[in-house]
Amino acid sequence: MDRLLKKALILASLLIALPTFAGNGNIVITKAGAKAGLVKDNAPVIQKAIDKLSAQGGGTVTIPAGEFLTGPIELKSGVELHLDMGARLLGVADIEAYEKAHYVSPEGKRSPHSALIYANNQENIAITGLGTIDGQGGHPAFNVGKADPGGRPMIILFRECKNIVVRDVRLENSAHWVEYYTDCEGVRVSGIKVYSHCNYNNDGIDIESKDVVVENCIFDCEDDAICLKGSGKRLCENVSVSNCVAASNCNAIKLGTGSDVGYRNVTVSNITVRRASEDNFRHWSTKIPGISAPVTVISGIAVEVVDGGICENVNISNVAMRDVQTPIFIRMGRRCESDYPGGSRMKGISISGVTAVSESMMCSSITGVPGLYPEDISLSDISITAPGGGTEEMGKLVVPENEKSYPENRCLGKISPSSGLYIRHAKNVRLSNIRFDFREPDARPLVITDDCTVRWEPLNVMDFGAKGDGVTDDTEAIQKAIDFLDSRGGGKLFFPYTEHGYLLSSPAKEYTADGRLVRAQLILPAGDSNIQFEGEMPCKLLYSYQVRPKESVAQNFEPTKFGTMSWSNTCLHSTWDAPEVRDSLERPWAVIAAPEGDSCDGRFSRTVFSMKNLEIRVHLDTGRMYPTTSAAFLKNVSRLIVEDSQFCLDEQVGDTELGKSLQPNPCHTIGLHTSGNQNDDQILRNVAVQGFRYGFVMGEHVCADYLYVHNCEEAVVFHDATHLSTIGHIVAQHNRVILSTTRGKMFGNTPAEVNLTIGVLNFEGGQTVPAPPEVSKLVYGVYDPDNRLRGSVKWHEPWGLGVFPVLGAKKYDIKKYR
Repeated sequence: MDRLLKKALILASLLIALPTFAGNGNIVITKAGAKAGLVKDNAPVIQKAIDKLSAQGGGTVTIPAGEFLTGPIELKSGVELHLDMGARLLGVADIEAYEKAHYVSPEGKRSPHSALIYANNQENIAITGLGTIDGQGGHPAFNVGKADPGGRPMIILFRECKNIVVRDVRLENSAHWVEYYTDCEGVRVSGIKVYSHCNYNNDGIDIESKDVVVENCIFDCEDDAICLKGSGKRLCENVSVSNCVAASNCNAIKLGTGSDVGYRNVTVSNITVRRASEDNFRHWSTKIPGISAPVTVISGIAVEVVDGGICENVNISNVAMRDVQTPIFIRMGRRCESDYPGGSRMKGISISGVTAVSESMMCSSITGVPGLYPEDISLSDISITAPGGGTEEMGKLVVPENEKSYPENRCLGKISPSSGLYIRHAKNVRLSNIRFDFREPDARPLVITDDCTVRWEPLNVMDFGAKGDGVTDDTEAIQKAIDFLDSRGGGKLFFPYTEHGYLLSSPAKEYTADGRLVRAQLILPAGDSNIQFEGEMPCKLLYSYQVRPKESVAQNFEPTKFGTMSWSNTCLHSTWDAPEVRDSLERPWAVIAAPEGDSCDGRFSRTVFSMKNLEIRVHLDTGRMYPTTSAAFLKNVSRLIVEDSQFCLDEQVGDTELGKSLQPNPCHTIGLHTSGNQNDDQILRNVAVQGFRYGFVMGEHVCADYLYVHNCEEAVVFHDATHLSTIGHIVAQHNRVILSTTRGKMFGNTPAEVNLTIGVLNFEGGQTVPAPPEVSKLVYGVYDPDNRLRGSVKWHEPWGLGVFPVLGAKKYDIKKYR
């Protein structure tokens, strides 16, 4: 039984190893007259065996263990060249011997390329085995160096062939490119190992074919490691490269340079990029300033169209790279022109899952030239660590166009003006979850864009240095992220949930815009920006700022006791104790503010701000028992959207056993001050405010779904509302006044008619006693002494007290909800 199993396993392994060719003959070259050693040229013997088997319908020519010298060999249909383990096939070091390997077209045109093993218009051919093919490219006969007098051979060159297998062999020391597959169809290269550092032009593999799979290979070479070319008779398309190691002194993964036809439907995945084992020619660190390692890869990923062709539907994913100068280099140019139908284009490039450590000051880039724009470019889930060290002067460098230059990172300058990413002349670029870290501080702008449309997907605030540990002051990091988004024209800033929230302990900065002074810890810059904040999860209401007067105990209300405040929400936590500002005409100090003017004074804001799943906590001075900072003063934001968020205090109040209650607040502190006089909308959905003197201060065009206001002296205040506003549902607990209008020039707002409809107002009742009451005692349900309110409200009070005192509001329809 064991013998039968052993025979079955041997048979299975043989079946796996054999190519699927028609013939099954096998010629071992030593039995056909080949001699081991470096004296006899065994090419005639090997060629005769190949010709014989091909004529018979196919078979295998076997190179046994040992060293065998050979001139160029032409592989023919149906034949597999197999190298046993220990076999070493060496090319003759005589450039004239390779003359016959040059392809001559039917029109008599001679190709400049030749190879040790070549094939033209053949099918079902293979090179397999665990042996080695050595081109002896370092021999003086091949004029080692960058210059090529013509005729230096590759190791493998297949032209216009079908159904090719190259598996497991080791390829060394090519005089030119190591292997080149041009205008072929059905190529599978797997498990090979390439090591070639004897010549400047040692590309690891060059692909210019259709239906190609390259997998599980290791390339360690002087020139480009994995290179797709687009200058054949037809598109290089349907190419899959996966699970490979690419080490190079040039580019690791490259689509280009030849691109007068182009590439389509290419996937590259699971690639490891590193520096080459040798550097015999380039020595970049001695030629380019700012390179921080002695041996480097030029670009980890290079996608190029500069000769008039196309590049479409390219997906590159899961690439880990180190020792690179430029992690990602995407380039369109006009080095040459072609007559490709439809013109030159680059469209549909997706690069994701890249982790890179770079060693230069030439950052990643996406660039075209005027009239040639890369389109639909997506970069996502990318983390790049760079050396840093850039200066402000470097950030002012001008990037040359170099429309006709050879496409390599240096064509944009040896030092980039941006530290992370440079984008110019591009359309519909999508950036998502891109992180840059620097070993040394870098004063250059993180990203520079010019003549392009860029859409940023959520940026992680931690990528800008925020820690969210409750100890580190994150103010500067968050402001840096805001400024970065503003420089990009806007985008979303994502705040991952942390146990202790993001600490804001820096004092407010003073900033002047449109002649107005802004004092805030975080500032939304003036300009045409769309800034979005988003936390990781929807906020849970704290329900923690409850104030119960002592007499409430006699009414069978249990006094509320609290423990440590919950950190269940994604939170911006301000601990700064701002100075008191008692003048309502002066802009309050705020955690976050927008500086631009309003239309009443002829200054229109263009800033759009949205906030979702986020809590802003403001410092409460427990000695004075009132907060000294506003949360969000966004009066001059053009369009405001707040969803599933809340604004509250950082300390609990209302423990009756300690005798604490929130006292009437002389400071003009506001939870959320929304826009007015902007002729734009403010949209609020599921928003809570707790503990401020004024909860919501709202302008025109309010569209609110659910508002929760707790423990404010005036819960919802309206100003400048000359247009229709609607609020679906308000829940009010422990407020002195629920609805009110501004008086005089409060907050610098001009009183105006307020057109307001409220679907249902739910509130907890209290006693109508003269001021100053404790906050939990309701004074007015509606306070509108100037009779500015127009519209209606339906109120509902669940305690059955039926108390809803109103002052003014003679033009307002107030009905009890039943």
